[in-house]
Amino acid sequence: LADEPPDIIATSFGALAVSSPDRANEILHLPAMCEVREKRQDGSDAYGLRWFSSKGADSTVKWIVRTMVEVVELALRNIRSVTDEARQVAKWYEVNPDRMYLRSNVEHLRGNEKLSMRDAALILWGDAEANNSVTAFTRDNKIHTQRDGWRTFVNFRDIERVVLEMLPDGFP
Repeated sequence: LADEPPDIIATSFGALAVSSPDRANEILHLPAMCEVREKRQDGSDAYGLRWFSSKGADSTVKWIVRTMVEVVELALRNIRSVTDEARQVAKWYEVNPDRMYLRSNVEHLRGNEKLSMRDAALILWGDAEANNSVTAFTRDNKIHTQRDGWRTFVNFRDIERVVLEMLPDGFP
């Protein structure tokens, strides 16, 4: 019944843990496409998960008992649904390591030299009303702002530079 991403991850993790007991970190490191389906000698379907050992052993398939297959399939669907965007972002950065990822609704703002604080808030937090957060972000990161009458602007490239510097070494 979980509907918030942290709860979905926690309950799905629990479902995987009771369906195929393994080390917690091995569950956390399961690849998105870990499911294995095979026909048994008797013609029935076998369903398992390909696990990668945390202690350096080769990968192995651990078969799931039939009564738990639907539980595991649902858990994996749920995990994929809440982690899909993160996988897309990571994949994007693999191809574009020197450019900041932007959601499609703000892609048109890329490279804008006079970005409004409202647009900067949309880029950084997905919330145009987070203007005060942008002000703090620019101040804390020593990003130059421009004034045009009562409006304040920032250069997209300056925000992009700071965001890219914040990414961990080797990301993704």
